[in-house]
This record gives sequence, C-alpha cells and structure tokens, in this order.
Amino acid sequence: MNKIHSAYWFRDIGQVEDLSLFDYASIQNSISNFVKIITERDDIKVGFSTLNEGGGKSTKDTIIISSQINKENIDSIVGLTLHEASHILLTDFSLKEKNNNRNFHSILNWIEDRRIDHHILSSIAGYRGYYAKLYDKYFNNLKVKTQIEHSKNRDSKNIHCWIFHLINMISKHRDIKALPELDKLYNIIDLKNIDRLKSTQDAYELALEVWDFINDRVEGDIYEHIPVLKDQDDFVNGDVKKKPLSPKEKSIIEQIGKLNIKDLEKSNLVDNIKPKDQKLKDNFLHNFLHPTQLPSNKVSVKEGINMGKKLASKLQFRNLDQKVTYHNQNKGRVDARNLYKATFDDLIFKQDFIKEHKKTHIHLSIDGSGSMCMYDKDFKTLKLSACMATIACLIPNIRVSISVRKVKTDTKKKDINITRKPVTIIIFDSLTDDIKDISKLSHIDFKDLTPEGLCFDSIKKYMGMNPISQEKIVFVNISDGFPSAMLDTVKEKVEEVTRKKVNEFKREGIDVLSYFVESGSTIKATKGLKTFKRMYGNTSETLNVDNFSKILRDINKQLK
Repeated sequence: MNKIHSAYWFRDIGQVEDLSLFDYASIQNSISNFVKIITERDDIKVGFSTLNEGGGKSTKDTIIISSQINKENIDSIVGLTLHEASHILLTDFSLKEKNNNRNFHSILNWIEDRRIDHHILSSIAGYRGYYAKLYDKYFNNLKVKTQIEHSKNRDSKNIHCWIFHLINMISKHRDIKALPELDKLYNIIDLKNIDRLKSTQDAYELALEVWDFINDRVEGDIYEHIPVLKDQDDFVNGDVKKKPLSPKEKSIIEQIGKLNIKDLEKSNLVDNIKPKDQKLKDNFLHNFLHPTQLPSNKVSVKEGINMGKKLASKLQFRNLDQKVTYHNQNKGRVDARNLYKATFDDLIFKQDFIKEHKKTHIHLSIDGSGSMCMYDKDFKTLKLSACMATIACLIPNIRVSISVRKVKTDTKKKDINITRKPVTIIIFDSLTDDIKDISKLSHIDFKDLTPEGLCFDSIKKYMGMNPISQEKIVFVNISDGFPSAMLDTVKEKVEEVTRKKVNEFKREGIDVLSYFVESGSTIKATKGLKTFKRMYGNTSETLNVDNFSKILRDINKQLK
C-alpha cells in the first residue's frame, strides 16, 4: 500500500490534482508549521514563487514550495522542504562557498545532506515518511537503477562515475562493486556512523578525504561537471526547479493564509477573487465580499463584540470546575462548624467533590443568501455571531466556530442550474482564532442562494476535526427557510436532504438548535417558516435577532 503521509493533515488528498487556492494556502500553512518546528524560528518565509522570482530557489531565510502538487508527490515536496529547513538550521553556508569546483561541491553537499538528515530523523522520527518519499523520488526510482547497472557508468577512470555511485550509496539499488575499490570509499563514508560528523566543518574535512581518494583513481578533467542524472544532481546541489504561480495567485494565497479562511467544499470561488489593493482589510477572498456593505458590517460586528463582553459573565461560569462540599459525613476532613457535636456519635466530617463541566463546541452555521438582507437580518445575524464568538474567546472550555453557507453560481455558463455549487466557508474558530479575528465576520456578504443541508456534510466533517476531550457538540443554525435548487437537485429535494441531515445529527448525539430569522408577517415569511419547520423539525424556533436573550438562554442550558 502506497501510504500518503500528508493525508493526516491535508483533507483533499484524493483530489489533490485539482487544487484550489484555498488548498495551496492550507498546504503552505502546514509546511510552514513543520519548518517552525524544525528550526524553532518564525522568521523563515515559506511559500510559492512567481515567474519573476528566480525560478524558485530557496535561500538562507526563504523556502520555496513547488506549485506542481499531486497525490504522488506531495509527501516528497514536504520532505524537500524539511530538508531545506534543516540546512538553514544546521549548515554553515560559508564553508560551502570555499571551493568553486562543482564536482567537489557535489561531494560536500551530499555528505552534509547525510549529516543533517540523520540529525532531523533521529530527533523528530515523525518526519521519516516524508524523507522516505523524498529519497524514493531521487534515489530509488527505476532511472537510477538503470543507470547504476549501465556499463557506461562503470568506468573507474571517469570522475562522473565515481560521484554518481557515491551519491547513490543511499539508493536501494546501490552496487558497491560497480567500481574497483568503491567498497573502500563506502567504508570511508561510514554511513552507519554518520552522526560522528557534528558540524559542516566535519563534513568538509570528510569531503576533502573523499576528494583525494577519487582523484588518485581518475584521469581527465576533474573540473568538468557532467551529471549522470540531471534531476538527482539538481537535488544534491540545491538547484531543484519549482513550478511558480502567477503574482496574483500568490497574493491571494497569502491573504487566505493571513485571514485563516477555510473553503470546505470544492468550488470555483477562486475565479472571482479580485483583491482591490494591497491593504489586507480591503483585500478579500471571493464573490461574497460586497465593498459597499463592509462599513455597515463592521458596525454590526463591533456592536456584537461589545455585547459579548457584557454577556460573557451571564453564561454558565466555566473557567473553573465547581467544588461541592457535603457536610455531616462519617469520614473525611473535620468540619469546624460541627465540632460542637463531637460526642463521636455524630457525623462531624465533610468531603469535597469536584463537579466537572463538559467542554462544549458550538458551531454556528449562518445562511449567507441574499434573502437574509431583508429587514436587516444580515446585520443582526452578524451582531449575534460576533457576540457568540466573543463569549467563546472570554470563557474557557467553550469553543465556537462559525460557518457561512453559500452558493457559487457561474454566470458564464448558459445552463445556470448545473453551475450552482454549495459552498461552506469556515470564517472563525475560537480554537485557532482570538478576539481580534472576530473582525473577519465583517467580510461576509449575504447574496446568492441558499444551499441549506447540501453543506451539512462538510460542516459535520469540520465539527469532528480537532475534538476536545469529552467534547459536547452543539449545532446552531440561523436561516430564513428558503432553500434553492442547484446542480441536479430541485428545491424539494434540498428540503428533504436538510431534514435527513438534521435527523442524522441528532442520532449521532449532536444537539441541534435551529432558529428561523423573522422576516415580518408577510405571506412569504409565513411560507418560509413552514419550510423551515419541515426541514428542522417542530423543535425549531422563531428568533427575533433584536433580542438575544432567548438564544443565549438555550446555549446556557447546553453548557450545564
């Protein structure tokens, strides 16, 4: 079985050939974290290059990732990044520049690679899988095997043959009898004891010994550099070519990473990303930012943050488990208030017990459709969302994540029904975000259509990620009950899918709180409420978002 190690942290490994910019941002963020772990530095920039950035070669403070990523090479790309990070951590680059002979550089670089790779693998064993895939790519493939066996590479007078077989001493196809005395060179390298090399200086001195050994056995020009395998030589000498992105794509990926936005459904949203300028507050992701609406959104979010700070103390007090003392016990600690009973026939002891609260993950899913703009439902919903996010940031053991359900419509297509795609955007999670990140909610634009339950599989998947020990999950839905037809799914089928998914949540122990946002007393509003009841059940309730007390009381019950 060809195990993909990156599948542990990259969710879309099965469809990795068709990456969105959200996926690139996720990969970049994960690899950046690996680099921070290895180097214990947060000033090393990790990312993709553009066409005007010198072919993507990494430097002493920048590591470049190739954008040509698929499920066959993603592990080796991670391994290459880890390898380059270990150079930044452990290699003295000034020593590598002392000799301008490319053949000598190949020997020194290869020995230094063995030293630093051994250091990382013996320190952080969890990275072995990535390094194994990296070695498979450059040393264990069929091309290497063919060249090792080829007679043209067995000329002991040719320096290129010696360097080639030296480099492939770590290949599973190696042949230490390919050249006379190659076994002696193998013993000089002594890979089993490579940890004896403590520095780049040690590697340099061993490289000089190897260089002298080879020079005594070859003829011809020792400065001419003709590698047997170009890609292998590029890796050994740190010249791996990495496919770049366009400057626009790179800019958008960096914005996604900074804002920590996650696209949980495959879509073409990235087609509509149009950053306005270089300021992060004015750059945003896809077609759900409406620039003219942004100032009003900011006001609503700010009001919600202020309200959350005031209401945090009114929810169940959760930063400490409650201590309950039972008096009149026949054993325990002496209860001072009962000492007057000390005839030793009475119960004068007390015992303390800790009443623990379950940690709670509240996921608030917001209907991001255009109908939510009526009666200021959008602004009021943002206010409520910001309030809940603030409460989660201020009260330990409560996690609040917030998603927006939307529909992406490709208006360039003639048949609009087959180009509507449900999209879930996770825009806040108190597990990874803090109170300053709540301002991201102001970027939500309420427009397009309502996917309702078509997004619930992705939400369920997200709620199951990074679980807290003994976590209780509460799904809170806010919408106005008007699902839309899309793809090959008619409106009635969307309603049925939603109803089934809600019941599935309940069967699996996820508590569901569903709130219908009031839209006045119009006929359409009444019809919307009936649709809402069919989807979310008779336990669903009407919510006046001007009055938060009802939803906060319901959430408080869930916290007990």
